[in-house]
Amino acid sequence: MQTLEITPTDLPFIQVEGTFNFRAVGGYAISSTDRLRVKPKLLYRCGELSAITEAGAKTLTSLNVKTVFDLRAKNEAEQYKTAPPNLESIKVIPTPIDQELNFSQEYLTAFLRKFEVDELNAFLDQYRGFLAGLGPALEATIRHIIDVPEHPFITHCTVGKDRTGLLVAMILLTLGVDEAEIAQEYALTTVGLEPVWEILSVRMAKSEAFRNNPIGAQNLGASKMETMVAVLKMLKDEYGSAEKYIFQKTMLTPKDLEAFRKNALTKS
Repeated sequence: MQTLEITPTDLPFIQVEGTFNFRAVGGYAISSTDRLRVKPKLLYRCGELSAITEAGAKTLTSLNVKTVFDLRAKNEAEQYKTAPPNLESIKVIPTPIDQELNFSQEYLTAFLRKFEVDELNAFLDQYRGFLAGLGPALEATIRHIIDVPEHPFITHCTVGKDRTGLLVAMILLTLGVDEAEIAQEYALTTVGLEPVWEILSVRMAKSEAFRNNPIGAQNLGASKMETMVAVLKMLKDEYGSAEKYIFQKTMLTPKDLEAFRKNALTKS
């Protein structure tokens, strides 16, 4: 499977100074009808925002963003020295998928070994764990679309790939977007990380576990379409559907999802 041949300066990527992998999510056709699409610029996704500049913050204001959902664990910003920025009129809401991450060298060595030996199943194990804790963040973002649909929001983790990718995939899947398009949207992160991959590699190289296993680190950094295809199959096998997952993991109701779809979709 191949993603579109685009560059980090092409749409849906948006240049926001001091950020990376920043792009709009929207415009996707609903597979059950040729008349409805996900609203353009319904939401934005990116990597962590700690280095955003004043000019970058002004760009967010111009995009009418007033809320950021930060999916990172509580100890993650401290580990990487990437505290959330003060964005004045923009509210940053912590919505961690994992409450705390294990940064011990022993754990990271074993973790990267899995990605070295069997990349796809390592991702499936990782995303299975994310699904166990994704409910509150998914509920918060869907509730935002229900309550204030006129204000798009940003969601991010550290690089805007795995946790962010899974949350966005769940939103799109619940809206009825075709799985192939969801997988392609996920794979755009490969393009989005190109400008900062060297910087991220330097950050990872500070860890002995990453230095000792470059293949595992490289595989961990991948965002292939086939990975998301397999993740969506796992979701169906283990939960039945996106809706069944939502009813199991959140307090959202069928009436809530009806309002969510009404606010998130528009006629072509």
